[in-house]
Amino acid sequence: MVTKLTLRCCSGCVIAVASMVTPAQAEDADVTTAEARRAFVEGARHVEEARWAEALDRFEESARLRPHAVTSYNVAACHRALGAYTQARRRYAEALRLSDAEPAGAPLPAPVRSEIEGLLGQLDGVVAHVDVTLTPAHALLSVDGRPLLFESEHSAVAGLRNPGGAEPVAVEHFSVELDPGVHTFTVRREGYADVVSTISPGPGSRSKLALHLDRLPSTLHIASLPTESVVRVDGLDVGTSPITVTRPAGTHRVAILRPGFTPYDVQVSTHPGEALRITGKLSPEVIPLTKRWWFWAGLSAAVIGAGFVTYAVVRSTETPAQAPFDGGTLGWTVPAGR
Repeated sequence: MVTKLTLRCCSGCVIAVASMVTPAQAEDADVTTAEARRAFVEGARHVEEARWAEALDRFEESARLRPHAVTSYNVAACHRALGAYTQARRRYAEALRLSDAEPAGAPLPAPVRSEIEGLLGQLDGVVAHVDVTLTPAHALLSVDGRPLLFESEHSAVAGLRNPGGAEPVAVEHFSVELDPGVHTFTVRREGYADVVSTISPGPGSRSKLALHLDRLPSTLHIASLPTESVVRVDGLDVGTSPITVTRPAGTHRVAILRPGFTPYDVQVSTHPGEALRITGKLSPEVIPLTKRWWFWAGLSAAVIGAGFVTYAVVRSTETPAQAPFDGGTLGWTVPAGR
């Protein structure tokens, strides 16, 4: 003789009660069904002791081995007891679907179906709703370390997917259903600063959440040979080399200047979050001979000197005779040289 499982209600779950069956009846059950039944019984024992997490684990195992409407109902009841209302709502609905698919004579009892329908209505009023704005779209989003389950393009449910990081969200505006309580939204996208936002929606509440990612700046590490040269970025002096500056990603003009050296000038393009190293090697400036002061000073001196020489050559060596001094009305004439 072996045991057979009949059902009764306890603490919101349908649990197993042992009764006797014949060996011939037991032979009809395969090994998987036997293992599913064993896990179900263990879960039922945990329910009687209000050990909901342990009961959930065993009922989940039983449902994995052999899906059944009663098992899904018990899984939902455990989730509801643990405050996981979105999960409970999902598994209650699953229990109804499995019941409808069961062969004749095996659906959920009418009182249980009626209870499920009432519980689904209650849970709809408990679940919180958050209207999310995500910019830019296509960022990776997770809630409490789980990706969202999108039931439509603009409607998602949190807490139903297995833990496993974030997944891209293709739209900017969407609504998320989640359990009341504390939740952490984590958003990341390459080239943007990560965003982490924690919210605490109340039961049945509706709120808004804006998740905006800022583009990461680029970093310019600027050095020169020789050092201590003036650095300009986009026409503005930013200091002397070596120096590190941050600028928005994009195109920038970098110039390095030092007296006596040819300026270094370059245009660079940077990506968000990129660190770019620039080293400007300055060459001594070559000044044409005609632009050096001493050239013109020497040339001027040479010209002046040449003028004096020319004057000396052409000047007469004899002193010209002076005219006699006229004494005017006195009639005196004074010879020159006296």
